Amino acid sequence: MAKVSHSFGLMCVIATAVCLAEGPVQRISEVKKLYVASLGTVDGSDLIREKLIVQLIKSGKVSIVDSPEDADATLLGLAETSKGVRYQANEGTYGGSASGGTMYHANLVVRLVGKSKQVLWTDEATPSYFGSRSVSSNVAKQVASHLLKALEQGNSKQAKVGVATSAASHPPKSIASQDALDEDFTLKLQRLADLHSKGLLTDEEFKAAKAKLLQ
Repeated sequence: MAKVSHSFGLMCVIATAVCLAEGPVQRISEVKKLYVASLGTVDGSDLIREKLIVQLIKSGKVSIVDSPEDADATLLGLAETSKGVRYQANEGTYGGSASGGTMYHANLVVRLVGKSKQVLWTDEATPSYFGSRSVSSNVAKQVASHLLKALEQGNSKQAKVGVATSAASHPPKSIASQDALDEDFTLKLQRLADLHSKGLLTDEEFKAAKAKLLQ
């Protein structure tokens, strides 16, 4: 089986400076206008972004705008599609058989960031299929569905934890201090990506470490 790289060019999007206007969104349910930032420059990232936008527009539940200044919140993230070859041998009473072929993968990791750069919501989807080129559509549909559900409910686990923690435990952070946190987050992701691309982290270890950072 060919090893599929999951180094997405982590610096491409999360480190992108996004200009956000003042006027913080306190709850995810208050997001009515959304800007979808670039999802990277690797294979499939632009296609996944466009399909994600289409899914959100078709829902009629959120307006997609062309600039972060006009948005209530910005969707940041990373996206990639790739393919590899995988075969599996099976032994039976009357002989053996083999199955497999080309496997298509997609990975989409996103953060919904409010006007004061607070993280309102996060999600990740990583579908894989044999002999299918629909992974870009599938990953876009999954994340769009999860986001729309969170927007409707307004009380997703991520939003509740974020608001409660901010109100109970921390004073309001300035834009500058939040920028510093975002930069530190980006550097940590870059280090993880480098370790993974060099083979020092397995796919499972990389995924677990990345998920921990997104919490």
